[in-house]
Amino acid sequence: METQYPDGFTGVQLSPQEAHEIAACASVFAFVQERVPLREGVVRLGGMFGGDENSYRVSFDEEESTGGGESPSFSCVARVEGFGENSATTTGATTVQVVEQLGPPQDYLVRFLVNGKPRVMQVLSQSVTGEWYMEMHGANLPVLVQSPREFELSRHMLPPKKIDTSDMVLSPMPGVLIGLAVMEGDHVEIGQELCIVEAMKMQNIIRAPRAGIIAKCRVEPGASLMADDVILDYEPVTITEDGENNT
Repeated sequence: METQYPDGFTGVQLSPQEAHEIAACASVFAFVQERVPLREGVVRLGGMFGGDENSYRVSFDEEESTGGGESPSFSCVARVEGFGENSATTTGATTVQVVEQLGPPQDYLVRFLVNGKPRVMQVLSQSVTGEWYMEMHGANLPVLVQSPREFELSRHMLPPKKIDTSDMVLSPMPGVLIGLAVMEGDHVEIGQELCIVEAMKMQNIIRAPRAGIIAKCRVEPGASLMADDVILDYEPVTITEDGENNT
């Protein structure tokens, strides 16, 4: 790590080509989810964005993998063309072929061929505001894929209220809480198992995002959860005068 990043690792810096590949794969993933069996298609990036149902506005924040920016640092129009068993790559287009797709609707692992080169994208979950949390090229990004109508309407919506969730443990997906591994007052370490959420007949272990003390258990085992529902609360972190964290 010190050899490769002598000044410390500050996150993945995507090249323009990598950003466009993510946009192309995200648009094909959205298209496949909505319409047709897995095959092959041509994605044209850029150009006009109108009423074409095969067009998408793809945007994400390249600066912060957690999506903390005021506005996306990358945004482009992607139009899926020639989606079928046979397709041709035209000038200025990106050919994306879905080779394999594993997993339930949330927590996909998708293998692509992008202009003939193998690529892998992991789709972790989808937020209540529509972003897909995707991992590709070493970046973990909230990627928003909008249809022309969704993009048109979104411009008239108020920005969502920012809520500090640093002291909360949220459900990453809709499901059922089938077990709690901690109690109120327990001290936990980062990565420790906190609870299990069952979704799509799969059990998802939720681990501690940081060390601290569990202040409150919001829900009981057996409760139904929506994405981003609060499961547990940490005791707030306080900073002492000497700069140390106290919980």
